[in-house]
Amino acid sequence: MRKSSAFTLVEVLISITIFVIFMGMSLGAYLTFHRAQLEASITRGMMLEGEQIMNVLTTAVKENRVAYSAYEPDNTFNSVIPVNFSLFSLPEGAIETDTLILSELDSGDELEIHWDAEEEILTQQWFTYDDGGERIEAAGYLEPLRMHSESVNISFAEFRIVPGRDPYDAENILGNQEEYWYQPMVQIKFTVKAKGAVREEILFDLQTSVTSRVYQ
Repeated sequence: MRKSSAFTLVEVLISITIFVIFMGMSLGAYLTFHRAQLEASITRGMMLEGEQIMNVLTTAVKENRVAYSAYEPDNTFNSVIPVNFSLFSLPEGAIETDTLILSELDSGDELEIHWDAEEEILTQQWFTYDDGGERIEAAGYLEPLRMHSESVNISFAEFRIVPGRDPYDAENILGNQEEYWYQPMVQIKFTVKAKGAVREEILFDLQTSVTSRVYQ
């Protein structure tokens, strides 16, 4: 009689062990690939959102004028808007601030773009003036509107305004203050931040300079 062939217990255990190791390696490789793909997707979305924010900001600067009066030391905004005059590649200096205030030439309505460092949120809000000259929230902007999604934060933002004083101010024009005779330019810098799938957080810096196209 011929004996029937069969696997021994040791051979079965070895086969199972090899299979488990192979599946573990395959699963690990798949999870690594999946996280990398997810990280790339998050990064692309974050970069796209950052570019959209920058487009909104640059368009706002081009179509409006800098509200220099908001940055004067005796203005009521001085208590809530940090202002620091320092050198900015030009001898007349610049206004450094986390709040950019732009004014419509015709209506006088003001667009306030503010970065909240504690909440890491960039917001925009329109204001108008009533008949008594009081600054009030414009219709539809009773609360600041977030400029980015909930999944993206702004970990840093800064606006630099050149020149440091209003070039259209009569005192600067008639007083021959040539160091202020520049079309207002705003340097915009901010960093978008999102939680990554591989890294703890993903950071992406954006920076540009844009000149107001509104002439007074």
